[in-house]
Amino acid sequence: MDFKTRLTRYYKLRCPQKLCDVEKLVAKYATKEKELFRQLTFKYGPENYLSSADKTAIRSRAPQPKQNNL
Repeated sequence: MDFKTRLTRYYKLRCPQKLCDVEKLVAKYATKEKELFRQLTFKYGPENYLSSADKTAIRSRAPQPKQNNL
């Protein structure tokens, strides 16, 4: 599931009046998806159940920490 689909699904469930903001938020939080969903969960409540495939897709988009090669 891509970021836009995930955010649209969340807003349909928790705050339908915010659906018009999806495009703007996707652009603004393109590299901060996890942070946005943390804020949304605090404000509106948790997401619906995510399948294993959805979780894997979300993790694969997250920026990977840089490794120090000493």
